[in-house]
This record gives sequence, C-alpha cells and structure tokens, in this order.
Amino acid sequence: MHAHEHEVTDADADEVLAWAKEQAEAEGWTYTAYLVVESDGAVGLVRISGVIGDPWAAR
Repeated sequence: MHAHEHEVTDADADEVLAWAKEQAEAEGWTYTAYLVVESDGAVGLVRISGVIGDPWAAR
C-alpha cells in the first residue's frame, strides 16, 4: 500500500475537492483532504473530506 500526497496553496477548496475525487475515481483509490490551520501559533490539520481515521493503521 502507498500514498500520494499533494500540498495545494492559493486554491479554491471546491476545486481541490473536485480534483481529488476525480483522481481517486479514475484510479480506484480512496482519498482524504485536509486544511492546514493555525491557532494560537500551533499548526494542525482539519479533515474536510474523505476517509475517516488512519487508513494505514493495522487491520
């Protein structure tokens, strides 16, 4: 199993989500999209679409 990761800046979230969905459907993949957020000097991720949980976790 492997992952493809892309960081997109200065883009519309709807366009990014449409692109991710299109790519995933074309390849038979699942996807998850996150926003990078900053609060009180700390940086984190907020999931906005896709797989919930850790797809890399042992099953």
